[in-house]
Amino acid sequence: MQPARLDLAPVVALLGSVAIMVLGNGLLGTLLGVRAVLEGFSPGVIGLMMSGYFVGYIAGAWHGPHLIARAGHIRTFAACAAIAAATTLTHPILIHETVWTGLRFVNGYCVAGMIMIAESWLNGHAVKATRGRLLTVYGSLMMASWGASQFLLAAAPASDFILFSMASMLLSLCLVPLTLARTTSHPSEVTPVRMDLRRLYSISPLGAVGVFVSGLTMTAFWSMSPAYARGVDLRGLEISFYMAAAMFGGLVLHWPIGWLSDRYDRRTVIVAGALAATVSAVLLAAFGGNNLAWLMPIGFVLGGVGVTSYSLCVAHSNDFFEERDLVPLASSLIMLYGVGGALGPLLAGQAMQWVGPAGLFAYVAIMQAVFFGFGLYRMQQRPALPSELQEKFVAMPEAAMPTSHVAVQMDPRSGDAPAAGETR
Repeated sequence: MQPARLDLAPVVALLGSVAIMVLGNGLLGTLLGVRAVLEGFSPGVIGLMMSGYFVGYIAGAWHGPHLIARAGHIRTFAACAAIAAATTLTHPILIHETVWTGLRFVNGYCVAGMIMIAESWLNGHAVKATRGRLLTVYGSLMMASWGASQFLLAAAPASDFILFSMASMLLSLCLVPLTLARTTSHPSEVTPVRMDLRRLYSISPLGAVGVFVSGLTMTAFWSMSPAYARGVDLRGLEISFYMAAAMFGGLVLHWPIGWLSDRYDRRTVIVAGALAATVSAVLLAAFGGNNLAWLMPIGFVLGGVGVTSYSLCVAHSNDFFEERDLVPLASSLIMLYGVGGALGPLLAGQAMQWVGPAGLFAYVAIMQAVFFGFGLYRMQQRPALPSELQEKFVAMPEAAMPTSHVAVQMDPRSGDAPAAGETR
């Protein structure tokens, strides 16, 4: 019997929609951080505004399945894309901190819906033999598109209307590949299944805390770095290079770090990553300023170990759960990351309010140092799991840019796990 083969044409179209959407959304996120500084918003207000995006994302991930069930996949995707494009253009028209915070919430909600729908279609096309590769390509594409979006910032002054128009155009154009793709497959279920967080913590404390700290620190880093860059007088292409270096660090370092985690005690790799993140953040706080010779290489390391931390903690949690629990486990970890993401920019903004731009990296350093200490403590509480019993590391796209629980079903570690909402 011939094994099922992946139908490439609709998959390429779906991935095209995701890439265009990430280009637009990545440009918008960085642009808003820079423009907010130009408009005189305080770091605390910028942090609150950026947190609004992740609060909206959590709301979209929670409510999105009900909207899709009522309106259907294509109509929901089209509605979310239209609203996201419209809110993007509203920013330069209504320049007010409260309005922008509300717009970030709406944008986060819409992006969550679009990603959920795109992933459900990708999952519908995935076959057992290609699931792992499809998830890897999907995650790498998201990170590469996000990094590439930073260079669009140099296309026009942040004080102008043009960049908002470009972001809105991209968020509109992401509709085209998905809606015109010819496909006979049906999207997978989008009804989330979650696990009791107390049970999650009791079985894998290091994994649960690590995912939460990843949300606290890395969303703050991505969201507030544009404000930091503008605050230390970086401009245009300089901001693009700084942001892209950190993002491409996540893309490049995922693989060697994951390879190490499959061959040694994964906890050691997680704790070493937390130490590397702490040292990198301290160096950036002390010597960063507007010196790209410092910002780019150290930002590359911080972005690399920070992004990989999420995937490592998911893999570590998977080591202690049965196969049938992996989908609800990962769904709960995504929500836990989102809660951290909602708090992170807010806390980092306050730190920058108190001590200046360097407060961003001081905040990241403190959080990562606390996690480093917790990791050392946990290593004393449980013997190491033999490397041959560890689940294989899979580069999850979540830490690059939040995805949905639907992507989890493409993870080969879940075996033939039931679709969300299904029981065994």
